[in-house]
Amino acid sequence: MTKYILLKTDATIVPNFNGEGLKSKQKAVGGLIQPVHLETGLTAYINEEGLLLNLPVNHLGCVTFKNYGVFNKYLFENCEVQGDILFECMTDAQHDMLKLSLEFGQRVIKLERDIADSKS
Repeated sequence: MTKYILLKTDATIVPNFNGEGLKSKQKAVGGLIQPVHLETGLTAYINEEGLLLNLPVNHLGCVTFKNYGVFNKYLFENCEVQGDILFECMTDAQHDMLKLSLEFGQRVIKLERDIADSKS
């Protein structure tokens, strides 16, 4: 059973997003989709025009793409992902592992922000 996880640029995770069909995928990323195949068999959908539209950088998405070897396989400007990312998981195990990984990254980003705020 295919499951989807939407990762927004503000690090919000929508773990059970309805991503079936082209329209849902386009709505998730806010425009035309570009599939990106990760080493683990996952597929991520990004906005094909994210750079042209100057969408915000998805920092958690950048780390995730780096960990999955995407930047070694595809050409991205400055190794950055811009805009929301929709991940397509073909198994429950893929979904659960990705969700845990993203939640961990989300906590790290929050901790970094808390530290930066405490210094100012």
